[in-house]
Amino acid sequence: MPYNVRISQVMNQSYKQTIIRKPVITTLEDLDENDKRLTFMPKCYGDWKRNSECELNYYFDERFRACPKGKGKLFPYPISPSYVRLDVLMKNPVIKSHFEKNGFATTWEKEGMILHPQILATDYAGEIGEEAFKAILLHYTDCTEEKVKHLEGKDYELADFVITNEDGSYRIAFDVKNMNPKVDHKDKEGDMPTAKSGKSNAKGWDASL
Repeated sequence: MPYNVRISQVMNQSYKQTIIRKPVITTLEDLDENDKRLTFMPKCYGDWKRNSECELNYYFDERFRACPKGKGKLFPYPISPSYVRLDVLMKNPVIKSHFEKNGFATTWEKEGMILHPQILATDYAGEIGEEAFKAILLHYTDCTEEKVKHLEGKDYELADFVITNEDGSYRIAFDVKNMNPKVDHKDKEGDMPTAKSGKSNAKGWDASL
């Protein structure tokens, strides 16, 4: 594998670990040396105003970039733990235990600097979904942590996880989607609508994979 490809993948995994552990920080000093190895990381946080329900509203322009109020359209759904379904996932004791064991945030602090709303809605939502699925996989199957890997090289983005055989060869790959069925999605023609494709609940994971 080319060195620059390998480094890019390591950086991506580091980024995902930081955002799932620290969606909210008191100050930038809460980012440790490992976090700051990604020099862009401090720029991912801001003093975004939130209401008492920890909801964050923001405006976006024609290029879907966040912009000041009055310069674009209001994003139709407040970004919150409910929007990314963190609150639903934490009702499952298996998932919550996995998050606590690994130092992942189980809630959002109401005060402090929070990740950019578009990071929360995309990268963060995706990462908590992946880890929730992993928690269920490890708890309810005989699969061990050592057998859960990421694809490498050009196949890296084809799936979130791959389970390996004893000899290290790939056995089965999973691509997890944590999408809120209550919001609008641009489903492709012929695909099962996101609202019907699956859901997580307090008892377990019920999704089409």
